[in-house]
Amino acid sequence: MPAAPTPPAPSELNPFLGGARSLGVIENPAAGASTGMVAQEQPPKTDQPVITKRAFLEGHTGEYVRCVAFSSDGKTLASGSDDTTVKLWNVATGKEKATLRGHTDEVWFVAFLPDGKTVVSGSLDGSVRLWDVAAARQKGSLRCFVPSTEYTRTPSLAISPDGKTLAVVANEKEVKLLDLQSRKERRRFQGDWESVVFSRDGKTLALVGVTGVELRDPASGEEKITLKGDSFGWVAFSPDDKTLAVEVDEDKEG
Repeated sequence: MPAAPTPPAPSELNPFLGGARSLGVIENPAAGASTGMVAQEQPPKTDQPVITKRAFLEGHTGEYVRCVAFSSDGKTLASGSDDTTVKLWNVATGKEKATLRGHTDEVWFVAFLPDGKTVVSGSLDGSVRLWDVAAARQKGSLRCFVPSTEYTRTPSLAISPDGKTLAVVANEKEVKLLDLQSRKERRRFQGDWESVVFSRDGKTLALVGVTGVELRDPASGEEKITLKGDSFGWVAFSPDDKTLAVEVDEDKEG
């Protein structure tokens, strides 16, 4: 009798964001199999959910893949890399659809606009670029911040849920709100900021910095709530926008 297949190593089961040149695409056991997924041999059943490797997407030539994002319909995956490119992948087949070239430094941010027709990418070269997905070409760019070679000075960007506004941290000194259609600045918030995130309804913008978190109305700029402290990191809104999760450095908090 042939030996039972060896289950994949844990390192092979995790989607990868910056540890190699390939992307691991996996099945989410909590959501069930994707439509059209090819049946695969499963490891022995256990009490724990089984994560099944679907494919490795290989093609980037940089040392790391820095960011990934799915389109709203889940059919296309975008990835950004140290090799300065953005790649588009067919999720069903695992095949590369296009390589988007234009950045001159590492790409640290990618996101699809809600309609899935445009990809937005941010790079250490100081630019944010907009790409036409169908045509696989650039359709606009914004100079948002001064490029920096420091490892900690990575782009922090967020797109409003309606896809009309881009929030970007400009060298950790201010946050700019930019109209993605006109590519003009709408508003800016001064401060020592590190990251930004929109609420799910788009009515609140969280600004995260070394001295605390501010919640503001992105339309009026009005401050809603301020959380003071010197150890905040990343934040995330719950799906109903009623809860804000905040990363806290316990060593600093004491």
